[in-house]
Amino acid sequence: MIDYPWNNMLLIIAIVSVLLYRLFFMKNALIIEIKNGMPKILGRRKEDSKWADYLSNIGSWSTVIYVIDMFVKFLQQEADELQQHLGNLS
Repeated sequence: MIDYPWNNMLLIIAIVSVLLYRLFFMKNALIIEIKNGMPKILGRRKEDSKWADYLSNIGSWSTVIYVIDMFVKFLQQEADELQQHLGNLS
């Protein structure tokens, strides 16, 4: 049912933004520092980052758009099957 490349990209954006939110921007997430190409964990966050709300909204909205798009594609597929079935009856 997924026949457009942007649908896959939308799903990837949703997954990446939620993972970033959970791992680095919400409370008790990791604080890292990168020196010489190697990450080092400095500690845990005490409170949510100011970017946490934006990442959460991006993940939520992209998931909602993806689910709506999948539902529309499902309805189109069912309508095509019904139309073919009605065409065979006449």
